Amino acid sequence: MNEKNLIQKRQTAKWAEITDLLGGVFIKNSETEGSVYRTKKGFLVSRANVFGVVLSKDSTEFVEGIIVDDGTGNISVKSFEKKGIFDSIEVGDIVNVIGKVREYSQSPFVSAETVKKSDNKSFALRKKEISLVQKFYEVEKDIQPEAEEMFVSGEGDKILAMLKELDKGDGVDIGVLAEKAKAKDINEIVTNLIRNGEVFEILPGKLKVLE
Repeated sequence: MNEKNLIQKRQTAKWAEITDLLGGVFIKNSETEGSVYRTKKGFLVSRANVFGVVLSKDSTEFVEGIIVDDGTGNISVKSFEKKGIFDSIEVGDIVNVIGKVREYSQSPFVSAETVKKSDNKSFALRKKEISLVQKFYEVEKDIQPEAEEMFVSGEGDKILAMLKELDKGDGVDIGVLAEKAKAKDINEIVTNLIRNGEVFEILPGKLKVLE
């Protein structure tokens, strides 16, 4: 495998106000499978660190999530694979969320990595310090997305395209996908597609592309 096809890099979770994420531009790079938001302030965010108050909480068979408001706007925080990540969180709690910024139906959301309860003092401090911290973020005039911590290869694109083609509306069985793709590392590729928020498992062994 060519070394340029394997990138192991974990980006900093940048402090962000929700309004800046909502007003940003979602960028995908087809060559690296990377994805970023270019915020209204001009810096690039793949992983965001946000504070806010939980407005609502919901859970389905396939996904669980909360809506978080930081006073500048509100955003959805979702989990497709970390079942129970919101179990200790209640409506009205102040939380600190870290996760990858993703897009669904042209709206951004945060794919949760960690969600921790916080308090009013920490929330107030964050509001004071966020503008100071963001001064250290480089403002990008030209959008050049960086790769996140993930497996990057042409096989990822191939699997993603095949999933879209095979899905007739109710998902694709991973066994069928493996048979069609004939990829030796199919499980690793699928696992990383799930982690990157490109695909989610709607039922055990059944996959669907997140669009």
